[in-house]
Amino acid sequence: MRRVFRALTASLAIPAGIAVAVPTGSAFAANTAPTIVTCANNAAGASAILVSGCTSKAVTGGSGKVTANSTGTTFKVVWKTGKTTTGTSTPTVVTPSKCPSAMPTEVRLAGTVKGGTAKALIGGKATNTICANLTTGKAKLLAGTKYKV
Repeated sequence: MRRVFRALTASLAIPAGIAVAVPTGSAFAANTAPTIVTCANNAAGASAILVSGCTSKAVTGGSGKVTANSTGTTFKVVWKTGKTTTGTSTPTVVTPSKCPSAMPTEVRLAGTVKGGTAKALIGGKATNTICANLTTGKAKLLAGTKYKV
């Protein structure tokens, strides 16, 4: 019986040359806070906000393209590195608006990073204030604010 037990336990052992990885964010990993990215500059695109001057260059490459669904409740960032960040947000129209007449609607977006290939950002908070033209769909960050995710 002992020989059978030893043979069984030996066959279940992990060979010394194989590394076992515990994924970050799993129940087995240490609690690490998500990476916070801020982008200092932005430009309005036809269907996206282009951000640059971003921190965490290993993740962002320094810039990215932010898109959202038509209601602003989901967002996606494609970073220069090719990594992605996705999440959900709750839009709130701010009155009175501090936005220029070309993009008159001020919207505060508060949300959470839920997924994407930029794993270090998952679980982080996204807080941004944008100016939008609801007719053309163009949007840009409110002057004086930074993109935060």
